[in-house]
Amino acid sequence: MKTRNKIVGAVVIAGLALAALSFQKRKIEREAYTSEARLGVTRISYFAQEIDLCAATGGSGSIGPTPAMNIDCNAAVDGRCVPAKHPDQPWEYPVGLWGADSWVAVEFSQPEPHRYHYALEWEVLESGECEYRALAFGDLDDDRSFSTYERVLPWTPENRGEMSVSKPLD
Repeated sequence: MKTRNKIVGAVVIAGLALAALSFQKRKIEREAYTSEARLGVTRISYFAQEIDLCAATGGSGSIGPTPAMNIDCNAAVDGRCVPAKHPDQPWEYPVGLWGADSWVAVEFSQPEPHRYHYALEWEVLESGECEYRALAFGDLDDDRSFSTYERVLPWTPENRGEMSVSKPLD
């Protein structure tokens, strides 16, 4: 009987350990998912402000989302969009989209598989100042509802240059 109790105890402990590992794995994956978006949005907004896209383009404008929102990253086994020379799958899109002048100007591209769609908007305000809005959209749980990461620059007392996030793991 004691041996049986020891075996049951060992099985329970092993089950708890597996549950803890599974939880830790999901936590690490979520952090990886959000870090891609945070890094991308930060890079886009920094370089957009650095080169002053309003002056460079002669006014307001936008680029993206790249890839287009109808590209289904979740159709791929690992849930990532894939830039390809000759796209023929629902999760693939033309790698050449990253060669658009505005993406090249802000030194941003995603040549490797990724989970987010990226966009950049810039607008000349009434004050003459240029406002930049860098965005990343990702449907991480395949429900067609997108997590959105956004950073607005320049820094103002209202936005403090911080990133806003809606539905971070959706």
